[in-house]
Amino acid sequence: MTNEFRTSLFCPFCRARFRRTRYTRRTMRCHNPNCQGAPWYRQQRLNSNPTSTWLNLSHRDKTAAQNILDCGLMTDAQYQASAFRNPRPPARLPNYNPNTPITANQPLVFASGQAN
Repeated sequence: MTNEFRTSLFCPFCRARFRRTRYTRRTMRCHNPNCQGAPWYRQQRLNSNPTSTWLNLSHRDKTAAQNILDCGLMTDAQYQASAFRNPRPPARLPNYNPNTPITANQPLVFASGQAN
């Protein structure tokens, strides 16, 4: 499984951080001036308005899907160096001993023997 942490916050083409656009809910804009955006859509956008600075618009869900695919194709070293790595380790649930009955006013006893 691939972790979805921060996948909708970064441009899938240049890895710069997205910013929300005004008046829309799910549209994000890459603020990197050197980013060319999606190669399959670049020429169509340039033909429609060559002087526009709003060429790097992207839908948040589509961006997340592209970044999740990229995370799945990365090696472990590349993933650890990427912006998608969660710096906090996942929360770990305690190991409960199913053979220990739980009664009122009694602390929980874990499989390690440690009481709560």
